[in-house]
Amino acid sequence: MKRTLYILAAITILAGCSAKEPDAPTAPVTAPATEPSAATTLTEEDKAEIAAKYGLEKPDQPAGNVSVQVGISTSADQPTKSGVKAIAGKTESDVSTLLGKPTATEDGEWTVVSTDEKMPYLRHTYKTDIGEISVMFLEGVAARIEVTPAETFKYPEDAAKAMRVVGLAVEDGLTPDNEAPHYMQYNNVDGFYYVNVVKDLEGNPENISYVRVITDRLFK
Repeated sequence: MKRTLYILAAITILAGCSAKEPDAPTAPVTAPATEPSAATTLTEEDKAEIAAKYGLEKPDQPAGNVSVQVGISTSADQPTKSGVKAIAGKTESDVSTLLGKPTATEDGEWTVVSTDEKMPYLRHTYKTDIGEISVMFLEGVAARIEVTPAETFKYPEDAAKAMRVVGLAVEDGLTPDNEAPHYMQYNNVDGFYYVNVVKDLEGNPENISYVRVITDRLFK
């Protein structure tokens, strides 16, 4: 009987303890967020809900390598494939492939200044996007090239621009190595023996008439 009373008393005490409110609220335990597994399959509705919730939008174009198309310009700052660098030292056949059929042709003998030796030459004139190009072939290759730019350049301040438009890599402010009343000479320009920028004496002396490129000392 006493044992029963002890058991009932213990149960009453335990029930009273469990009925008490805790002194402070206990923070709920939140399971750590986990990334969805690779096997998780999202429906289109799920994807739309996620996109709306986090402000995600599909790009107008897929991300990837952006390709930029650069056109060929004939301006003074962008030489073209018909410039002197493309044709210097090339054969007649190669130059005609690049520039097309010549509009005029002549032949004759060229005198080498240093030796007075005479050598036969062939000269072709071509119409191109950068202007008229006269090419003298000596020993079978394009050796002396004269370009009359289609654009108008002032003499002498636009000399560098004129050289760039015919295909030479030069900077503004380049100082000539030699000067004469009608031309300026620049030595060792872009791998060539020398370059002459010639004044337009027959038309407008304030403008540049043509740019002459000498590829090698032998052909000066």
